[in-house]
Amino acid sequence: MQIYLREKRLERGMSMKELAKRSGISKGTISKIENKEMTPGLNIVAKLCLAMKLEINELVDIHK
Repeated sequence: MQIYLREKRLERGMSMKELAKRSGISKGTISKIENKEMTPGLNIVAKLCLAMKLEINELVDIHK
């Protein structure tokens, strides 16, 4: 599974701080996901998608 969090966040011009505030996910967790140190669960993916107004398939590629 490949997660394109950094790419999508930067496309939207969002800082980690702003994404953390909008999603309710800590900056530390966002950093770990972006640095491939953590694979988020579906509940975290859903919150990130809502905060960035994305469909799940725009953020996650399950085939990688």
